[in-house]
Amino acid sequence: MPGTPNVAYAEWTQATIEPNWPSKVPEVVRTLNAEMQAQLDSYEIEFYELVTPEKLVERGVS
Repeated sequence: MPGTPNVAYAEWTQATIEPNWPSKVPEVVRTLNAEMQAQLDSYEIEFYELVTPEKLVERGVS
């Protein structure tokens, strides 16, 4: 299969990118995440943002 192996893609819509505070994450998720992290060779994350005409104006690009 083409592409980078072991890559997950997610797409969602929200007004801003905000941190997910650990205090809001269930304990079972934090425990399983710690186990998973131990098995990772690398950890990469990329964010892409769709540009709207309003965002271009806001940034002075339009």
